[in-house]
Amino acid sequence: MFRPNFLHTSLLLTTVLVSQPGFAGKDDFTQKLTVKSENQVGDGKNRTMIFKDNVKIRQGTLAIDADQVTVIAGEDEQVEVFIAEGKPATYSQVQDDGYRVNARANKIEFRWEEQLLTLAGNAELQQDGSMVKADSITFNIQKEQVVAEGKQDKQVVTVFEPKTTEKPANQEDKP
Repeated sequence: MFRPNFLHTSLLLTTVLVSQPGFAGKDDFTQKLTVKSENQVGDGKNRTMIFKDNVKIRQGTLAIDADQVTVIAGEDEQVEVFIAEGKPATYSQVQDDGYRVNARANKIEFRWEEQLLTLAGNAELQQDGSMVKADSITFNIQKEQVVAEGKQDKQVVTVFEPKTTEKPANQEDKP
């Protein structure tokens, strides 16, 4: 039986944040994980942890800012979903190749089993200087596939930057 306590809460959140191989820089896994929020609520019976109001999550180069972050675990207490919500919620992390991935949307959802990142409402995904803007964006991390959808009269906007041979300077220093 899952019983909420500080250790379970910490392990639950740590599992969701450090288990994102598609985005993560390897060094992030060895860094201290810090979660700041005005409020937090744990529900062991429903296997959820909710951080509310001015949520700031940091671990190495990983930065998540949101109004609310919900972490949901499955029967085996492994994280199934994490949802960051805000106006906008933001996700940022430096990849192993030195480039920063930035995501922003009203709702950012990561489904661990499917390795699926979904951005909904004013969604924007930036990587290597290129950018996709749409009402919703789904990124399959394993397959490296992006699907972007517009809404009514708003089209999907994609901007491609030419590749350079130099890696960006000081990418690690930017949140």
